[in-house]
Amino acid sequence: MNLSSTTNIAISLVLFAYTLFYTPFIFEHYVPFNIRITTELVLILTTLLLSFFYNRIQRQVIIFMILVLASFSIAMLSDRNNFIEHISFFNKIIILLLIAQVLINRFSLLKLFSYLWVRFVVAISVLTIFAFIGYILGFVDFSAYQFSEGRYYLNNLWLGNISPRNYIVSVPAISGYLFEPIYLGFFFGLNIVISKQLINDSKKLSRFIVLNSVAGLLTFSVTYYLFLLFYVLRRLINDNLKFTIAMIVFMLSLLFVFFYTDMFYVTSIYERLATIKILLDFIVNSDFREVLLGSGVEWYKSHINIGVDSAILVMIINRGVMITIVFLALIYTMTKHNSSLVIFILFYSLAIPFNNFSLFYIIIGLQFALYKHRTAASNFFFYQNTV
Repeated sequence: MNLSSTTNIAISLVLFAYTLFYTPFIFEHYVPFNIRITTELVLILTTLLLSFFYNRIQRQVIIFMILVLASFSIAMLSDRNNFIEHISFFNKIIILLLIAQVLINRFSLLKLFSYLWVRFVVAISVLTIFAFIGYILGFVDFSAYQFSEGRYYLNNLWLGNISPRNYIVSVPAISGYLFEPIYLGFFFGLNIVISKQLINDSKKLSRFIVLNSVAGLLTFSVTYYLFLLFYVLRRLINDNLKFTIAMIVFMLSLLFVFFYTDMFYVTSIYERLATIKILLDFIVNSDFREVLLGSGVEWYKSHINIGVDSAILVMIINRGVMITIVFLALIYTMTKHNSSLVIFILFYSLAIPFNNFSLFYIIIGLQFALYKHRTAASNFFFYQNTV
C-alpha cells in the first residue's frame, strides 16, 4: 500500500468519524466533546492543506469563504453569547467547501469514499430491515431504554433503536442509530435522490433505490412517505409505467388512510405545521434589524417555547436573512444540477433542522464532486485535477 492509498483511507475514516460523531447520529451523545471537536479540526486542517498542496483554492471558493467569515463576524456582533453554536455552524460551511474541493482535486479519494459510502448506506438499510423483521417475528430482543430525559427507545445493541408509534395500530418506527425515525427517513431519502451520481450500473442502481425505499418505509415517517410519493411520481413521468404503478397505488392508499383517519393528529405533521405557522408569525412581527441579523441562536425558544423543526425559518430567526441567503446560495450552487435534490432539501427544510447535520454537508460535498467529474466541467466552480 503506497502513501497515496494510505492517505485516502485515513481521510475517508476522518470523514466517516465526522459524520457519525454529530447529530443526527446518536453517537454524539456518547462521544466526548473533546474527541468530536478534535475530529472536526483535523478534518479542516487536512482538507485545507490538501487544497493548497494539490491546487490553489479557486476564486469562487474564496468568495464564499469571505462571505461566510463576514457572516460569522456579523453573527458574533449581534449575538455574542453563543460563540460555540456560531463556530459549529460556520465550521460546517467551511468543511463543505474544502471537502468538495479535495474530492474533486483527488479523484482516487473520491472513488474510494464513494465506494465506502454506498456500502455504508447499504449496511444501514439492511440493519433497518432486519431490525423490523426481528422485532415483528420476535427473534431479536429489544429492551426498554431511557436514552435521555423524556426520550425512550426499545434498544438492541447491534441493530439500534425502535420508537413505537400509535397510529391506527402500534407500529415499530425504526430510528436505528439516529435520534428520530424522521432523521433516518431523511438519510434514506437523501441517498435515493443522489443515487444516480453514486452508482453507474443500472441494475445495482435499481437495487440500491429499492433497498433504501423499503428501509425508509420502515421508519413510518409521514414526511418520508410524502417524499417517496413525490419521487415515484417523478419516476412515473420520466420512466416506465410498469416499474412504478404498484408503488403509486400503495402510496396513495397510505395517504388515504393518513388523511381520512385520526392519523393526521397523532403524527408529528400536525405539530410541525403548527410550528411553521408560529415561526412565520414571529418573523412577520419582528423588526427590520431582527429579520436582517437574527434574534440570536436559540433565543426564540425561551420566548415561544417550541423545538427546532423548520431549518430555514429557524435559521432566519436565529441568524437573520443575510446569513440564510449566503447559506441557500451556496447549497443551491452545489445542488442545482439535481432538481430532485433541490426539491428534497426545500421539502425537508420545513420538517427538520438538517442544517445542523454534519451528514448533510458530507453528502452535499460528495455529490457535487461526483457531478463535477461526471460532467468534466472543470472551470465552472472548482478546478478539476484528478490524481
